[in-house]
Amino acid sequence: LYPQMLYNYCRNFGSLLSAFQYSKLDVNRMPPKRSLPQNPSGLHSSPLTSSVMTEIQEAIPTLESSADRLFLALLTSMPLRISELLGLRWEDVDVPNRMLHIHRRISYPMFGCSVISAPKNDASLQLSIPVTALTYLEEKGEGFVFGGKAPMPYAAFRNMWERINQQINLHGATYYTFRHTILLQSYFNRTF
Repeated sequence: LYPQMLYNYCRNFGSLLSAFQYSKLDVNRMPPKRSLPQNPSGLHSSPLTSSVMTEIQEAIPTLESSADRLFLALLTSMPLRISELLGLRWEDVDVPNRMLHIHRRISYPMFGCSVISAPKNDASLQLSIPVTALTYLEEKGEGFVFGGKAPMPYAAFRNMWERINQQINLHGATYYTFRHTILLQSYFNRTF
């Protein structure tokens, strides 16, 4: 009962905060909305070389948790924002057609409570799922891909990221680094 009460409090507080932010009230006195998880170092690291990306992708099967493997496989193969990745639900994953549909994102405006909102560009996206990530999408669940019935709490995401960093050498990369690397590779290879 207690976790459900805490979840309801966080959800309601996030909705209330969003209502204040989009109302005609003086939002300058409100704390700024964070589209978390924030970059842990506070800085964007340089894009990774293709050999380092390949090394990281080849190390994914060594991760102990299947959720960690799926998370890193998607992160290293698709140009997703971290908030979009955490907002994925299983019904957004179309394995037979190799498509991923982005309809929402997760942000953590205060106290680590998750808030569900539209994607950053306010439009749904459809992305082709690379073969490298397909092997990790064989198990299909219900609800959110990362989190289950409710979105993954920020503390759980932070723990997952630390666990991945302990098991694989990410060469100092942050989750932002992977998106930027993939976008740059797509630009130079003209695959976008």
